[in-house]
Amino acid sequence: MAERNKQKEFDCVKSFFQKGGYPHLMQTYQNSIQIALQRELEAWADEICGPRGKPKGSFRRNGYYTRGLLTAAGWVELKVPRFRGGKALPPPIFKPYQRHAVKIILLWITLFSLNLSCRNISKVLATVFGASVSFQTVYRWVKKAHRFTENAVTGDICEDYFAVILDGVYGRVRDSETPGKGVLPASLGVTGDGDVSLLGVTPALTESPDSWAEHLQSLINRGLKPDSVKIVTTDNHIAFSKTIPKFFASAAHQPCIFHTSMDVTAKVPIADRNKVKSLLSRLWSAKTPWGYFMALAKINSSPVINERALSCLHRHAEDAMAYFEGPENLVKKVRTTNQIELLFRSFRSRTRKLRGWQTYESLEGMLILTADSKGILKEYT
Repeated sequence: MAERNKQKEFDCVKSFFQKGGYPHLMQTYQNSIQIALQRELEAWADEICGPRGKPKGSFRRNGYYTRGLLTAAGWVELKVPRFRGGKALPPPIFKPYQRHAVKIILLWITLFSLNLSCRNISKVLATVFGASVSFQTVYRWVKKAHRFTENAVTGDICEDYFAVILDGVYGRVRDSETPGKGVLPASLGVTGDGDVSLLGVTPALTESPDSWAEHLQSLINRGLKPDSVKIVTTDNHIAFSKTIPKFFASAAHQPCIFHTSMDVTAKVPIADRNKVKSLLSRLWSAKTPWGYFMALAKINSSPVINERALSCLHRHAEDAMAYFEGPENLVKKVRTTNQIELLFRSFRSRTRKLRGWQTYESLEGMLILTADSKGILKEYT
């Protein structure tokens, strides 16, 4: 029965492609993207000068002009509203003179990092999207991305940060002097207002104390002030216990409460893990240090947690209270590494299907461009 159902599914997919269903599907997708973008432009125009027949403000509609945009669905033609009112207003979905969506530009840079020439990238775009993009345009964007990523890891850091979040992400490099898996030690800075930005990335072979020391030293050389940092948030990797006191002597070391919970629950029987997670949830939800210690005392007296799990929890319990020293609006941002893990998740989704990168610098550049697309990259001077 199962084999028969599989054969029916295979025959259905086969007939779909034989009857030209794929081009029809892509055309439908392209039309949907065009309609969605056009509706967004109309909503933007209505917000500025009011819907038709109900004008508001000093702006009035003045027809349309056409604008082509290369998207992931292919080339779409948009009607951009014009206004009377003294000055031109740029539309919200693309910048002036922009002809290509951000995802397409990231695709160019990814292909170039995989050792494709600009001419071959132009041919790929013509084949896949049916759009003619000159190799000079591809080269211009690749060169701009190279300057952008280089500035992001060499520019001066002028702002004071309340907290720093450290973690590393792995990627495969195939054509290098040392091919294999490489790691990108990265750091995020959190200001007192809650703004999060990528501070820097340093390619390395392994996540060792030496690689993290090199990364932190590069941040200090670029202007990061260790005395202004009050909390340093990391996972429970052994390398941080050796490097954090050396570079941030006056800062509290905050172990990620999520990683701590995972380490503790891994040391109890599977049947008791849900109960242990419930106890830890009460611990992390405590609003004051007194409530924290009361929840910790309840865990100590609980029969469902064994000595190995208690020892693991006590090893990090006191340090895990560091977030109480910060303002209330920063608690959720500094007590876990979730902020940097979200960046890594986007990075992995973009590089998961790739066999490897040409150099460690290409891997580093893609992480920086991912941070820029997430809105957490500052333009350092």
